[in-house]
Amino acid sequence: IAAHNSGGYGEPSTALPAKPSTSPDPPHSPTLSMLLPITSHDSDDVGTSLVVDWDAPRIDTENGRPDEVGDGGDAITSYLVEWSKVSWEAYTPTVWELAL
Repeated sequence: IAAHNSGGYGEPSTALPAKPSTSPDPPHSPTLSMLLPITSHDSDDVGTSLVVDWDAPRIDTENGRPDEVGDGGDAITSYLVEWSKVSWEAYTPTVWELAL
């Protein structure tokens, strides 16, 4: 950027590197499995014996997948994994629809 007045243009400012980015697509190919065989359906046992695995987001529009930005233009630095200790019999799924 260079300022301008009646004397002309001044020296340009130092360039700043920029990397366009957007929110990443969801992780690819998630899997869920049990770490140990569970003989109890106690929520304390069930909520601590799961293995979740996935691949990093990637661009993949095959088979109707909406993955068009992969990592969004920047490296993935963390993931948010949520779970519930409520049994499936007591679980009430909730879906929120947002109008944009």
